[in-house]
Amino acid sequence: MRFNHKVVAITGAAQGIGRQTAEQAAREGARLLLIDRSRYVHELAAALNDAGSQALAKSNQPRAFSRSPLTPGGALMR
Repeated sequence: MRFNHKVVAITGAAQGIGRQTAEQAAREGARLLLIDRSRYVHELAAALNDAGSQALAKSNQPRAFSRSPLTPGGALMR
């Protein structure tokens, strides 16, 4: 697994290339922070979580990335 134990942040993750990138990274073992303005990013995160991946979605918050749980003890780091 190429991204095993790594956190990957993907902007524009709700559709197109961003969505495909998220799906591929999940298949390769990444923990995902999915960022998009579209509410559909939450549906993608739910689908990836249901498939056994770890994904967290952030939408409608341009500064969401700077306040994300990527620090030790955060949701994706547990």
